[in-house]
Formats: sequence, structure tokens, C-alpha cells
Amino acid sequence: MPSLARHPRLTADNYLIAEDGADSRHEYIDGELYAMTGVSDPHGLIVGNISTRCCAQFCVASLANPSPTT
Repeated sequence: MPSLARHPRLTADNYLIAEDGADSRHEYIDGELYAMTGVSDPHGLIVGNISTRCCAQFCVASLANPSPTT
């Protein structure tokens, strides 16, 4: 049975050096790199909408129930 070639694990410092200026982004997990998918325009729009709604709800709740100051 053929064995898979082992490659050395990256250190966090080497990961940061390699990731700086790279064309694609990667996740660093336990010395291994995993490619991340790109963000699409619809994804950015959805995230922005959710963020706006959450912030609006939080602001309304904070105004309705202000925390006491000591």
C-alpha cells in the first residue's frame, strides 16, 4: 500500500508570512493550511443586512431598558 507523503507542519509565524499578500486566504489549524472560499457579493449583502438589523434591535432594546449607572 503506498504511503502518503508527509509535509512539515507550518508554524504560526510562517503561516502569517505566507498569508501576507497571498492571492487567496487560508485557515491555519494545528499547523495545516486549508483554503477558504471567496466571499460573494450576495454574501456581503446578507451579512450587512443581518448586522444592521441586529444593531437596530440592540439599540432599541438599550434605549427601552437603560442600565443603571453607579
